[in-house]
Amino acid sequence: MVGVMLHSRQPMFLWWGPELIQLYNDAYVPSFGVGKHPRALGQRGSECWEEIWPIIGPQIDDVRKKGRACWFEDALVPIFRNGRLEDVYWTYGYSPVFDETGQIAGVLVVCSETTARVQALAEKEAARLLVTSERERLFRFFEQAPAGICLLRGPDFVFEFANLQYQRLVGRSDVVGKPLLVALPELIGQGFDDLLRQVVQSDQVFVGREVRVELAREPGDALSEVYCTFIYSPMRDATGAVDGVSVFALDVTAQVIARKESEALEAQRAAALTTAQRERENAEHANRTKDEFLTTASHELRTPLSAILGWARLLRGGQLEPSAYERAVETIERNARAQVRLIEDILDGSRIITGKLRLEIRRLDLTQLVQAALDGVRPAAEAKDITLTSALEADAAKMVGDPERLQQVVWNLCNNAIKFTPKGGAVTVRLRRDGTDVELEVIDTGQGIEPDFLPHVFERFRQGEGSTTRRYGGLGLGLALVRYLVEAHGGSVSAQSAGLGRGATFRVRLPVQAVFQRDLESVRPTPEPSLEPELGMTDLTGVSVLVVDDDTDTRELVEAVLRGSGATVTTASNVVAALRKLEDAMPTLLLSDVGMPEADGYELIRRVRTQLGRAGAELPAIALTAYAREEDRRLATAAGFNRHVAKPVEPAELLRIVAEMVANDRVTRPA
Repeated sequence: MVGVMLHSRQPMFLWWGPELIQLYNDAYVPSFGVGKHPRALGQRGSECWEEIWPIIGPQIDDVRKKGRACWFEDALVPIFRNGRLEDVYWTYGYSPVFDETGQIAGVLVVCSETTARVQALAEKEAARLLVTSERERLFRFFEQAPAGICLLRGPDFVFEFANLQYQRLVGRSDVVGKPLLVALPELIGQGFDDLLRQVVQSDQVFVGREVRVELAREPGDALSEVYCTFIYSPMRDATGAVDGVSVFALDVTAQVIARKESEALEAQRAAALTTAQRERENAEHANRTKDEFLTTASHELRTPLSAILGWARLLRGGQLEPSAYERAVETIERNARAQVRLIEDILDGSRIITGKLRLEIRRLDLTQLVQAALDGVRPAAEAKDITLTSALEADAAKMVGDPERLQQVVWNLCNNAIKFTPKGGAVTVRLRRDGTDVELEVIDTGQGIEPDFLPHVFERFRQGEGSTTRRYGGLGLGLALVRYLVEAHGGSVSAQSAGLGRGATFRVRLPVQAVFQRDLESVRPTPEPSLEPELGMTDLTGVSVLVVDDDTDTRELVEAVLRGSGATVTTASNVVAALRKLEDAMPTLLLSDVGMPEADGYELIRRVRTQLGRAGAELPAIALTAYAREEDRRLATAAGFNRHVAKPVEPAELLRIVAEMVANDRVTRPA
């Protein structure tokens, strides 16, 4: 027994005999310390174990008395080791040792120190308690959180925890312990389980802002539209593997609805503001258009009227040579016809706006109408050396419509093409049958139409040039009348142009049968004859006048009036020519139109005042113009004219104004 004990690797003790003499083996030394208890027989257990004998002594006595072995696990038995008393945990057992007579002769103790295991278990338990405590504290915090919080575990995302706010959010109080789609079956098909799996697989946080979700607030209820901002965060198990998702959800339905209502109101306000702004802009545009139209109408009406009245006064005064009578009558007739056309266009425009234009529908031969319109515009084309050709299909002739209005359409298109085609150009008119329609094309090689202006070419009062610098006359009504009359016949009109300087094509399509009619008749009154005052005589001998006007009739009329009173007259048709003549010789008086191409009369007088020295600065100047508003008078004065005279003006009144200007200049100019 002793030999086995001494060579054992397990710490063993033997108390032998009535005095419990101790014997211990080599495994004892590292466990119980070295040096204090030498391995030898003869020491009593109470002497070598005085520090722990009060603990183990009664246990040994109990074994000796009862003869039964006993076992103690993880018992705290402090020992004196390494110079100090330490708390050491042991797992040990006592076993009685019998002699040859069968009597208990001693006690064998087998022990193993378990301090490290006990401490590890204690630490593990402490950690478990800490985790449990923190978990409980976290859950208490979650319960008090103002947002919905839940914990989902496993591949089916079973609810491990759901706070009160989350339960209120989903309308359920019994979700814990259930898989997500079992607890909330209305989420099936809404994609939230896919998002959860994505978080688990990617180990990445997912944030959803104002996500729309449909929830049944109570089992069996209809689905309600809810908006949530939520955060999905991966959760890990003890091994560090992701095995669940923590959900932080905030119900933002009220905020989203309020914002949407606010955005809707803002959109309504913005739309109302845009509408009001557009209406204001339209009103301002309408006012500008009206003012521009009135200005243009005044100019266009006064220009022929000036020639008519002037030549008529010269005829009545007998101041023309017999050879000039025919030219005077021709000029009067041409300008009178031009004025009639202008007045008719104005009246037609008014009838269109008020809905009082009526079509007189009957059978007609469109070929004859087109030919008649071409005959009407041919003199104008020949005057500009424009080649006017036509290609009219005979089978396109018969149709139903208003012959007078359709001829007006053709005339307006042809006249427009001739007006905007330069000298030596060409205008082609084509008429053909296309199924149940008749197609008319007017093609010119003129100045073309700017792309930006092309969509507005058929609008009333719209013109591509400024009112005082435009090269072509007209009210801006001709093409608007064309569109209206064509559409009144159930047809359509379009314009095409490759750009400035590349000509234009106007295409009219008319159904063979036109049925559209107006209720009221169209009335076209002719202008009444004017009463002409007596021509006064004024002597302008020795007075030299430069007359500047782009209108030939007006220029010749003013020249004739002034020459008839003895003045020396030179003329110019534009600003450049006028400046050239002023540089050659300074006249007594400058008499200039305002509305001219390229540069207007305002530009002329400004350059005269600033570029021709003192003589130019002191030169008496009269603006003789068809722009007759008070605003135009102020503009003329501001530009540098001494007087503003509106067209038409009586020859006698013009002579009086010229004589007055010359007389005032002679009085004020130093000798």
